[in-house]
Amino acid sequence: MTTLDRRTFIKSAAAGAGGLALSGPLQAFAARPAGAAPVRGSGADSYGPIAPAVDHTTGQELLALPEGFEYWSFGEVGSTMSDGLATPASHDGMAAFPWHHKVRLVRNHEVRGAAPAFGPAETAYDTGAGGGNTIIEFDPGDPGNVMSWGALSGTSTNCAGGATPWKSWLTCEETLEVNAKPHGYVFETSARVEGFQAAVPLTGLGRFVHEAVAVEPSTNAIYLTEDAGGTSGFYRHVPRSGRRPLGDGTLQMAAVVGTPNANLGAGFAAGTRFEITWVDIVDPDPDLAGGAASTFAQGAALGGASFRRLEGAIWSQRDKAIYFNSTDGGAASAGQVWAWYEQRGKEYVELVYESPSTDTLLKPDNITVSHKGGILLCEDPDRARQSFLRGVNDNGEIYDLAANVRPGTIPGSTTPASFDEFAGATFHGDWLFVNIQTPGITFAITGPWRNGPLG
Repeated sequence: MTTLDRRTFIKSAAAGAGGLALSGPLQAFAARPAGAAPVRGSGADSYGPIAPAVDHTTGQELLALPEGFEYWSFGEVGSTMSDGLATPASHDGMAAFPWHHKVRLVRNHEVRGAAPAFGPAETAYDTGAGGGNTIIEFDPGDPGNVMSWGALSGTSTNCAGGATPWKSWLTCEETLEVNAKPHGYVFETSARVEGFQAAVPLTGLGRFVHEAVAVEPSTNAIYLTEDAGGTSGFYRHVPRSGRRPLGDGTLQMAAVVGTPNANLGAGFAAGTRFEITWVDIVDPDPDLAGGAASTFAQGAALGGASFRRLEGAIWSQRDKAIYFNSTDGGAASAGQVWAWYEQRGKEYVELVYESPSTDTLLKPDNITVSHKGGILLCEDPDRARQSFLRGVNDNGEIYDLAANVRPGTIPGSTTPASFDEFAGATFHGDWLFVNIQTPGITFAITGPWRNGPLG
């Protein structure tokens, strides 16, 4: 876009924005310019200052948390699982599911490149790919005692994904690499199965650099994000039958009404919203090696909008909206939080927050919501500085919920271990589960949630 075109674009979009139409805690972002003071929550609007706290499992200080919170670590990379296998590396996206009086966590492993599958050949998708899923069974009454096993293997670069209303996890490959088989798909893992499950690519959900999914439960339409730099699309899969949401359907890409090929990775004022429509992706599983157009190119040819590195996505039952992150979006390239929602028969994407600086919020990646509707963001600082879990209070302020204070360095580097990213945050009851990707480890955190914005 030229400068004049972009100004006209912003003006016309803002004219349709009557403030955030949602009811949840992010509505306050629309009430003031992005970055306007105050940007830090304090007192009753957060959980107070954070300080290093001792892990009940190891006796080490691995996380900094507010007063009154405690945690247990488990599932560290290389540790022996209940099935006798070693825990794979690169812990990433995750979801929690109720299982009798326990919780089952389905966890991604973002292992990249050629590597042996960690599961048996008969169930692996590609025996030359080392990514996949493990399942952890956690007992809130005995948090130091967990069980775990391999669940899905032979996939690659399993970054994020999303939980389904039918109690499964959709795991997403953030790559287009080709080993023994092509990659770039979504796979389903059931939380109900003990042992390895057959890894079957859901080709109808597209082949692209997937990041996350969120399911709209009234229709079972699946919304998908793409992490491909400035050529990232926002997609949805509309099933032919809501009773078979992973069956036949149509893959579509979002486009801004009246503005073909809108660049939504640029900087905008909080509360700016855009009415969207959808364009069909005719070939969701393109033969890229044979010269077929990518899913993004197909959508862009029909006017689809672009974002900058779309990552985490989550359905908010409180707001009836899907929140999703643009990790590199905005004028400061420090990140944006968007929301998709419907209003009076029309659909919109709305910018609910744009980080004004890397000091305020740096590269939000995974995103989750508490039962109250409170928002929690996992920072991925690209190992440029210490990483944090950042919450959003009802005043639209960013606050620190946790910091990575792991001692030592990331294996194979001189980078402090405290610089590695948080990932996979997910709530269940009074527990927050979250990973640190490298060296991979999972945490269960509990405390006085009711005293703050997430409770």
